[in-house]
Amino acid sequence: MRLAMFDKIQARLTERGIEPETFRANLKISQQTWNGWRNGTVAIGLCALLAMCDALDLSLLRLLTGDGKESTAACLARVVAHLPEAERAALTQSAQALARFYQTSEETVCEN
Repeated sequence: MRLAMFDKIQARLTERGIEPETFRANLKISQQTWNGWRNGTVAIGLCALLAMCDALDLSLLRLLTGDGKESTAACLARVVAHLPEAERAALTQSAQALARFYQTSEETVCEN
């Protein structure tokens, strides 16, 4: 997965004529961190992924899957699985809170 993601990033950089070193410098990503992400020894933070997506005008789901065949839920599960533990726990709690909110709201609306 990580290698496919970096292949997409590299292809987008080439397509836009952006040097990888310039891209990393603009996003304040060190060469060591970049290499760690690429080889799987460093977890990719959500903020860094979103910054890369913004810089490349690419959606997060498109970056991680790209084929449009997976459901949004499957894509999000893939994202969560590759986040650092603290971000994974926070995102999971947020998703559960949203699910409870919408379930409660739906019941309230249906009862009225």
